[in-house]
Amino acid sequence: MPLFSKTEQRFVSVLGRLIDCNPFLPERMALEKDALGRAFVQRDAHWNLDPTIYRRSENVIRIAEKAEAIVSAKSDLLASAERWSADEVQLYADLVDYVMFSRLVEKFADQADGASLSTIYAQFRKDLAKVQPKRLEAPGDRSASHLIAIYFQLFRAFRNIFDHLIGNSAPIIELRAEVWRSIFSHSVRRYRERLYPRMRDFSTLITGPSGSGKELVARAIGLSSYIPYSEDRSKTQLPSASFLPINLSALSPTLIESELFGHTKGAYTGAVAERKGWLEACPDYGSVFLDEIGELEQSIQVKLLRVLQERTFQRLGDTQELSFRGKIVAATNRDLAAQMESGSFRSDFFYRICSDQIHMPSLAERCQSNPAELEHLVAHLLQRVIQEDAPSVADEVLGWIEQNLGANYDWPGNVRELEQCIRGWLIRKDYRPAHSQRQTGRQLKTLLSKATFTAEELVSLYCAAKYEVLGSYQAVGKLLQLDRRTVKTRIEQTLD
Repeated sequence: MPLFSKTEQRFVSVLGRLIDCNPFLPERMALEKDALGRAFVQRDAHWNLDPTIYRRSENVIRIAEKAEAIVSAKSDLLASAERWSADEVQLYADLVDYVMFSRLVEKFADQADGASLSTIYAQFRKDLAKVQPKRLEAPGDRSASHLIAIYFQLFRAFRNIFDHLIGNSAPIIELRAEVWRSIFSHSVRRYRERLYPRMRDFSTLITGPSGSGKELVARAIGLSSYIPYSEDRSKTQLPSASFLPINLSALSPTLIESELFGHTKGAYTGAVAERKGWLEACPDYGSVFLDEIGELEQSIQVKLLRVLQERTFQRLGDTQELSFRGKIVAATNRDLAAQMESGSFRSDFFYRICSDQIHMPSLAERCQSNPAELEHLVAHLLQRVIQEDAPSVADEVLGWIEQNLGANYDWPGNVRELEQCIRGWLIRKDYRPAHSQRQTGRQLKTLLSKATFTAEELVSLYCAAKYEVLGSYQAVGKLLQLDRRTVKTRIEQTLD
């Protein structure tokens, strides 16, 4: 007698694909619809765009209830597990994974950085024993300690990606999916069965314009690493201790080496005591984030290349071999291909850090994809700065930006510039972009030197130049005897 009826088998096979898929891709929603059929609720179809509704999404709840009912119906058959076919074993293992993870979501949400995970582990182990035969010959480690570590990682990764990557534009939605793949690969099943201890061997390189949020991506990855669960609480590693960031551009070459590799007493002038570097301090499954890696001197590139190839290094002034147990995440806004051509960046080092690449979209790209993106970010940044009054202030800030910078402002400083714009508005109710006056001046000078311009172009650029000095459309209009809306239109034409 088969373990599952045809209807149950079809549903559980969809559960297996749900477990394996990327929750930030359309595939996830299509699978939910496939699992529920007519019971699928369209209004909750895209809960993955808004993490606050995940736990109350009707579709997620209904799938979990259906899975629970099937597990309950199979409890009397657990003793016959050794007679199940390999396909039935895999289907049942997927069913257990879905049910047990669903039961833990609310409990994980109450965890403070995983510090009290042990308080739910004992009950989890008992519940797992009730639904999973002791000898379930499914691939991978099916122990309670490994499964709770994987489930907690899945929960943390989903939460961290949403916490750090704000917005609903197409570039951000795709970026979330990219970060998920960076953490779990394109197959969560393969990751949890075999790949999880090897992901630290894959370095991640984050590229993109300055101010676009590369460190936020690195933080989401670093805080979402696999952390083995130990019943010995003294050996418990907190997720917050798994991410170690270093801004390389702020340090001299000697200090970079000391920060990375550590040093012995007397290794260089000022080294009055021995010191552990971040590579040595990095815990198992932790991540060291190297920001502005394009700034590294070649001598340090060579040393890091050895770390990536052999997983070993030495402190400055020492000959003892030490092991690196973590993952390297690097970021740069530089064109590394151009630097390799010029010889300032080693190609062998590049090809060791580029196996996993993520490119950050600019704020302009995000806003072009979805004009509401600016509203999301302004609300988020204000909440971080002033908290209580953020919603009411957001409308004022957005109105000021539209009136004074224009709907087509390209935010060359990206999210970092937007944050400073908000802070400037909060203090002075004003913000003047540092770059734009120089840019407008260059454009105006170019047109005059060529003497090939229309009257329309000249008026538009002159409006833009005066706006950079006066700071408001109304003031420019008064000076040039033009309507404020005409001035705004003229300035926006210079941005096209």
